[in-house]
Amino acid sequence: MQRAASRQAMRTLLVVAGWTLLASALIWRLWAGASWSVRVRPGWEWIVTYIGTMTQPAPGAGRLEAGDAPAMYQRQLRAISPGERRGGVVLEEQWVVWDTASGEKTVKSVYRAEVDGRGGQHLDGPAAGQAFLFPRGVRRAAYTLRTAHLKGLALSFEGRERLDGLDTYRFGYEGPAEYSNAYAGSQAAPGIRLGAGQQIKCRDDQFAIRLWVEPMTGEMVKATEGCPSGD
Repeated sequence: MQRAASRQAMRTLLVVAGWTLLASALIWRLWAGASWSVRVRPGWEWIVTYIGTMTQPAPGAGRLEAGDAPAMYQRQLRAISPGERRGGVVLEEQWVVWDTASGEKTVKSVYRAEVDGRGGQHLDGPAAGQAFLFPRGVRRAAYTLRTAHLKGLALSFEGRERLDGLDTYRFGYEGPAEYSNAYAGSQAAPGIRLGAGQQIKCRDDQFAIRLWVEPMTGEMVKATEGCPSGD
């Protein structure tokens, strides 16, 4: 009797332990899955710095001056606060240009939008559904990006590329682009003031951008962009 009772107690213990482990695994899966699905939270930040040239408009002439000046560009994205919608996050993009000769900021513009914290896409306005960021689990497909200066450009999947041992997906776009907003400026730096009907875009529609993205996380690990024919 005592031995039978011991066996029964052992079976009961094993069943309880099994259900406990199963429940723990389920809780972990649900928690980890929910955590993994979130693309950005307040505090997330991404910065890229470009070295290039910039042409300033001639004062009062309504045209660009001849010759380009060396400039440093920096694009900074930050998740600054929760959004008004459930799961929303407010992203802020700062676009800053420095004159490398004087060290002064010639342009500083700020753009904000509420995005889905899980997928990185815009939640409202004309850009709703377009991507501010690449999502986790990037697909080999076209993504339409809407940022401060990329106004609904469709970046195509161009292939896989290994960068310093990291597998990435390369996306690119070449063609028309108008990006006056990026040079509108702010109180910190005046930017470029445009007259009625004027806009800044790439001459001969030769704007080109390429982004290298780590496909599991959606993080952009390399970026190149420019207008070889001049603005």
